[in-house]
Amino acid sequence: MVLSSCTMFFEDIEVRDVRGISLQGNSPEVTVELYNPNRYKIEATAAAIDLQHDGRVIGHLSLPPEPVMLAPKEATNMTVICTFQPGALPAIVGGGLKSLLTGKGFEIEATGTVSGKAWGRNWDMPVEVSKTIK
Repeated sequence: MVLSSCTMFFEDIEVRDVRGISLQGNSPEVTVELYNPNRYKIEATAAAIDLQHDGRVIGHLSLPPEPVMLAPKEATNMTVICTFQPGALPAIVGGGLKSLLTGKGFEIEATGTVSGKAWGRNWDMPVEVSKTIK
C-alpha cells in the first residue's frame, strides 16, 4: 500500500497498517500507520479519499482539522474520519457479515489524494489502498 508522488526528490509514503474503527464521537474514525522514508518532515493537511466496496462508493475519508506531521524516517499513526453514504451502512454490515461467514472476506478499497506540505511546497499524493477484512 503506497501513497505516491511523481517527483524524484520525494519518496513514496507507505501505508503500513490500517487499524480498527473507533465509534467514539460523532463520526467513525480509523487509525492508519504511515511511514515517511524521506529525510524531511511532511505536514499532511487534507485528504479526499473515496471508500469503495464492490465498485460502489460507500463513504469518504478525511483528515481532522489540524495538520498531521509525518516525522522523517519514522512511522506515524494518523486518524482519518469516515463519513458513510446514506444507506450504505446496512449494506456494508449485511454483505460484510455474509462474506466473513463464508470465508471470502470483505474487500474495501480507498482511492483519492492526501495533500501536504514539505520544504515550502504543496504536495498532492495519490492514494490507492485495498484491504480484505477476514
